[in-house]
This record gives sequence, C-alpha cells and structure tokens, in this order.
Amino acid sequence: MRLVLAADLDADERKAAVRTARSSAQGFEQAGIPMCCMQPEHLHFSFRLLGELDVKSAGEVRRALVGAWETAVFHAGLDGFDVFRYSGTFQVFWLGMGTGRDEVFVVETELDRRLRRLGSVPEVRAYRLHLTLGCVRRQSEPSRAVVKPLLAESPTDPVRWTVEMVTLYESRLSYGGASYKFIEQFSLPQQKVSGGQS
Repeated sequence: MRLVLAADLDADERKAAVRTARSSAQGFEQAGIPMCCMQPEHLHFSFRLLGELDVKSAGEVRRALVGAWETAVFHAGLDGFDVFRYSGTFQVFWLGMGTGRDEVFVVETELDRRLRRLGSVPEVRAYRLHLTLGCVRRQSEPSRAVVKPLLAESPTDPVRWTVEMVTLYESRLSYGGASYKFIEQFSLPQQKVSGGQS
C-alpha cells in the first residue's frame, strides 16, 4: 500500500479550494481541455509520500507516529498554481505551498526521526509540496506550453488555515485518479515541545 502523510484543510478553506478547482477546470474546458476535479473529501495538502509498503511495514509506520509530537501547530497557505508534469504533457493541476514551508520542513524532520526508530526506514520519494485540485482526462493530454497561458488566467481563492494535526492516508490509484482512505490523525501541540530525542 502507498501511504501519504498530509494536512487536512478546514471546512472554509476546503470550499475555497473547491471554488478554485472548479473555476480553473471551467477555463480549461472552454479551451478544449477536458478536466476532472478532485472530490472535496479527497482535498488535502500532501507533504510526504512513503513508498510501497506491505501491511506489516505500514503498521510499523502508524505506530511510529503515535505519541506526543514536538512540532507545534502552524499557519499554512497555498499559492503558485501549476501543473505536473513539467516536460511534455501534464496530468494534474495543483496549488503549491506558500506560507508554512519552513514549518513543514520541521514536521518532516520529526517524521524522519520517528521512522529511524523502526530500524528500517521506508522509501521516501522526492515530493513537491502541493494540493492537487484535479487532473486532465486521459484522452486529452495537452503540452505544458498550451496550458501555461491558462494558468496565468486561472482565478484562485486564498487558501489559508492553521495546521493542528497531521493525517496518515492510504493512497489508492485507479483509472479515475487517486482516492484516499483515512487511517489515523495525530495532533500537534499548541507550543513546540523542546528536548526531542534524535
């Protein structure tokens, strides 16, 4: 299974992200590029993708995340509308991370420390901080050069919220795109806890 560590949006920011996704998709559709938007319940900010894990390893990862976290709650914001892939055709469109990138690095550092206690750290894949809004339909994959002017014209609602917990999901891929199964949430303290162990 593929595990993803993410931060959920609050209700208001989820609505803002949905508005951005739908208005952007409408612009793409008018340009003859069919798009599909992520379902609102699957909108979250992904900041760490763990590689393919068997059931035993996935259970070990979950247990490593249990217990008081040291990283405090933090403010986050999304901006920088763009698409994956960078060369040739693209498949998904997304908002990048603005406010909160430094804090996410602290979360990832604590995550790495927790995973090292397992003795065998799962594969950690290179990952750009982002919120996936939707994807291009498979029968139409335009080049990024065609899409780039549309990105500049795409309206975006401000997405700003407070990250109070991190969530572990199982990512499931299918022909219709990715879906996410909730596994567990882990609360962050209101203030940073000092004296963490390495």
